[in-house]
Amino acid sequence: MLSDLFYKLWNAGVIGTGVWETVYMTGLSTLAAYGIGLPLGIVLSVTDGGGLHPIGWLNRALGFVVNVFRSIRSSSSWWPCCPWPRPWWAPAWATRP
Repeated sequence: MLSDLFYKLWNAGVIGTGVWETVYMTGLSTLAAYGIGLPLGIVLSVTDGGGLHPIGWLNRALGFVVNVFRSIRSSSSWWPCCPWPRPWWAPAWATRP
């Protein structure tokens, strides 16, 4: 029964499309993270007080921007750390003691 459904979905292209979209989105987000994060980390490290070329104002400005983006929390990231009840969409095993 399950294998029949699987073959129907496979032949209709649903499973192949889903796998391709998953790989595509994961690859794009990885490229974006490396493309933005790696140069930003290098600039922050180089312009730090003990870095190769200390530029205090640039380091503080970029550090401020990074900290602002780190402080933004999505609705899916606040619940494990807070004492409120878990949301209805969160699995029971994911709650922290």
